[in-house]
Amino acid sequence: NIYNNFIGGFGLTGAANNARIYGIRTTSTSTTNIYHNTIHIPELTDMVASNNIAGIAFATAAVTEASPAAAANATIKNNIIVIDESTMKVWGIRRVGATGTFTSDYNNVSINASNTSGYFGFFNATDYATLANWQTASSQDANSVSKAVTFVSASDLHLAGGSIGDTDLKGTP
Repeated sequence: NIYNNFIGGFGLTGAANNARIYGIRTTSTSTTNIYHNTIHIPELTDMVASNNIAGIAFATAAVTEASPAAAANATIKNNIIVIDESTMKVWGIRRVGATGTFTSDYNNVSINASNTSGYFGFFNATDYATLANWQTASSQDANSVSKAVTFVSASDLHLAGGSIGDTDLKGTP
């Protein structure tokens, strides 16, 4: 169980190739519940090539990612993922392959409007830029949103300003 975490502070000291940067990554064959987490991916140093950057990833532990084992189960609910990276390819939710059981709902994935390489998700080998595209392809996140979030600061991921009391960000009990 991965519950109630603030995950941020990602950074690189220089260009990287074949890097993997994930807020949360589940690779187990057991059941993983990922609830009520806030993940912030800031502006990063541009990397060279073949990189994977995602808020939440469900895949194997292999360097070249493949589908999780058939026995794997991941439930992703009530998470806030904010992608402030403006140039590199980044996914809010990265679901590799089609094996295992994957359930996702009541999440918010917010992508920097200037990032033309930002995606709500990756599902079964395809990128989906918008929540609507993701919902159609994956049949997931029927109650999710994609909207901007205001934090106290980049290092304090508590909600601030208009995000306090925003019913779209409340999740489910």
